[in-house]
Amino acid sequence: MLNGSALLAQIASVVQSIVVMRLIVPGMYGIWLGLTIILTYGGLAHLGSEHGLGIRLPYFRGKRQQVRADAMANSVFIAWTLLTILIAVGIAAYAALSENLSAPVRHGLFAVSLLLPLNQQSSFYSRWQGAALTDFKLSSILSVVKSWTSLLIMVPLVYFLRLDGLMIGSVAVAAIVYIGWRKASPYRFRRAWSPALFWQALRVGLPMTLVVLGGGLIQSVDRIVIVSLLGATSLGYYGVTNLGGAVVYGLLAQAGSAMGPHITVEMGRSADRPASLRKFLVAPTVAFAYVSAFAVSALIVAIPALVILLLPQYIPGLRAFLVYVPGFFFMSIILTANTILTLVLIARRKQRIALFVQGGAIAIEAALAVLMVRGGLGLPGVAAASTIAYAFYGVSILWLAAIEVLGGRADAAGFVMRVMTPAVIMFPAMIVTHVAIGRLMPNHLFGGVGLQLLVLALLAALLLRLLNQQVSVRTVATDFWGSVSGRARRMT
Repeated sequence: MLNGSALLAQIASVVQSIVVMRLIVPGMYGIWLGLTIILTYGGLAHLGSEHGLGIRLPYFRGKRQQVRADAMANSVFIAWTLLTILIAVGIAAYAALSENLSAPVRHGLFAVSLLLPLNQQSSFYSRWQGAALTDFKLSSILSVVKSWTSLLIMVPLVYFLRLDGLMIGSVAVAAIVYIGWRKASPYRFRRAWSPALFWQALRVGLPMTLVVLGGGLIQSVDRIVIVSLLGATSLGYYGVTNLGGAVVYGLLAQAGSAMGPHITVEMGRSADRPASLRKFLVAPTVAFAYVSAFAVSALIVAIPALVILLLPQYIPGLRAFLVYVPGFFFMSIILTANTILTLVLIARRKQRIALFVQGGAIAIEAALAVLMVRGGLGLPGVAAASTIAYAFYGVSILWLAAIEVLGGRADAAGFVMRVMTPAVIMFPAMIVTHVAIGRLMPNHLFGGVGLQLLVLALLAALLLRLLNQQVSVRTVATDFWGSVSGRARRMT
């Protein structure tokens, strides 16, 4: 089944990361991680039109205005494509003309200049497929294809060419995914250009894009600080922090994004009444909280053992991993709340509230990260700054969304406490257990892992009981896998 394939695809991504990190020394791996930051911000070349398209297409569908929907899609496609090509050409020109670049950096910039337009095309098709057709099955299929193709292509290339192989493989995989979208998607550009509809998409989407930009900054400030103050090798060690956690968050985010168009349509049908979105906030968020709390706790057990056995050169990053990984929980609990709050604030022209929250989180993370490094705390200190920023951002967004949807501060406070319950139970217990066993049994890796798994199983049983008291576990599981596989339903 597709959902099982999607899970296996995520496992393939982890296997690929392990193989790549084992074959590439931390210093070279850190160079690539630093260069991929460009992809994060280069992907925003649409200037908001992508998110405007994602908001307006379902809205036009609800209004049965298909002609306007098609014209907007074509306008966004051509503008976004041209802007991305312009940025890519600029990066390639800099790589070719600059005399002070090392060979790995120069090659990496050329790879980034090719990845930007390939990723942009795939992102457009994905956005259109979900917004215009409410179809996530094709996206899931291509996600599976990408993961397995990447594993098959990347491993031999990295084995023989090391860092250059990683760059070549990344471009090759992006090209294959783009070809897949081009062949499978029914969207075809009709050479229609409507400045009015493009500017409408820009106006509607710019606030959300600023929110996305803020989110990108929150997730990359730590890497920017590390590469600037500690160097590429330290950033390579820090790559351990994403092992497993990115997979957990990716699966949950896939389920959350499948609800996005349904949330937008519901806002249109209910004349922008936030209370109508309760079914998209409460049960899904509670489910995401419990699933992510368990998954993060499992990572606290699994990843350190895996690094010690297979990636001993990355052991200096393990302490940072233990401090960083709880941050995935705080990002997971706002997968639907963030969309809801953004739509509500856009309807009321108060998007600046979300931007203030993000600005606060970015300021907290940047200031704390620099202070931690200056204070000699190194990578664990930077990781702590990130987790604190994620906690501030996640709880703030959830609180604001709950106030809008549930209608009062008291109800919102009770809801936030319910969401935080699994983290309060799991994280302190698992981290203390991990540290205690590591000190008491330093030379018994497998025995220590076994004891940690026993503690994890006992806590998981408690979580399952608590979750079942609030929502149907069977319904949550069915809806989650349905969302991941592209057959999205509403968790109620």
